[in-house]
Amino acid sequence: METMPEPQRQSLLKKWHQQKNEIALVCTCNPPHKISMTVAYYEEFDKFSLRTYPSQKHLHSKWCFFYGGTYNKKNNHESSWEEMDNGNISVKLFEKDFKNQKHQKNEDVQKTKIHQNLSSSLHDSGTSKGKLTLYEFSRRLLIKSWDDFIFFKGRNHYPTLVDVYDQLVRYTIKKVMINRVVSLDQLMYFKGKVGKIYIIEKQHNFKFFPYFLLKYVKHENKDKNVAQLFLQNPLTSEEVVFDVDRILIEECFKKTIVKDGPYMIGGFVRSGGYEKNPIVHQIAVIPINEHGVVVESSYERRFYDKVCEEKRLVQRIYDTKYHPKWNGIKPDGLFIDTSPHTVVEIFGISESMEYYHEARKLKIEHFSRLQPHYAFWYWDAYKRNDIPAFPLSKK
Repeated sequence: METMPEPQRQSLLKKWHQQKNEIALVCTCNPPHKISMTVAYYEEFDKFSLRTYPSQKHLHSKWCFFYGGTYNKKNNHESSWEEMDNGNISVKLFEKDFKNQKHQKNEDVQKTKIHQNLSSSLHDSGTSKGKLTLYEFSRRLLIKSWDDFIFFKGRNHYPTLVDVYDQLVRYTIKKVMINRVVSLDQLMYFKGKVGKIYIIEKQHNFKFFPYFLLKYVKHENKDKNVAQLFLQNPLTSEEVVFDVDRILIEECFKKTIVKDGPYMIGGFVRSGGYEKNPIVHQIAVIPINEHGVVVESSYERRFYDKVCEEKRLVQRIYDTKYHPKWNGIKPDGLFIDTSPHTVVEIFGISESMEYYHEARKLKIEHFSRLQPHYAFWYWDAYKRNDIPAFPLSKK
């Protein structure tokens, strides 16, 4: 469809629009899911375009352009991460991720639980049933910490991973309440002896698993079922070792799109007993660059590496709440050192994936129309290897 002349393409989309009660349109980006699609008509521009249903956008693959993109100002999952007027953040997670189910103690149940955790860890597309996945929760914590540092301090001091992590543990986690029952600040382990994990558990009557978000160092097999996970606090360089199910850690890395580190590992953990390693209950792997920016593709890593090299002020953006003119569409970044601010998009999928390039065309049209409120910069990484010149920063 991407190679069709525009009149022919519009004619086909119009036909599908007229036959919407007779035909079924499906996006096949994330087998075995068959994700229903529709054709929308935009009267203002007299154009037809493919569109995903808001309630199904989380089912698309992360690299599919319909994942996370919607033209609705409101979606079904906004309440899973809700920023209040006072700056506090109310988060909804799956209870099985952070609540300690005391009745599940025998080995067979524990084995079943491991595989449930594996499924949850790999379902990293953001939200499901109104709850944040562990991946999306950890990702947002890092992005908020980066964005806040860039916005409030970036002009005076350009952040490193140390700065982003300091922002995270000193400010971000103090604002977060999980399922309205526990503060992340009280639940998070990030430094000191691993015995603190037991103390955190005890303080909460062993109802919740402590949360951690640390830099990945390595993992190596301990025995046929268990691996040792080596992690580091970016602030203090302290290293800790957790025990983790081998299948869980291997599959998490196997399914991670960005194959080169560095990575942050977010998860929930429990004490393993006297002089034993803590035991990971649930984990998520979050690719970052050396400065601590969350990246979701090798192209994004190249882009943000160049951004950091030139010390440009670019927010990563995880929520469109404060940008209503975007109409719910989340870009790959936002230059805040230009006038006006410049929306960023990076297109990295080959032209053979028609649905991706249908969405690409729609995004380009949408963001290009936002002047004078926003400028628009994009990189067709699938066409050209070199990154286009960045927009000029204001002095």
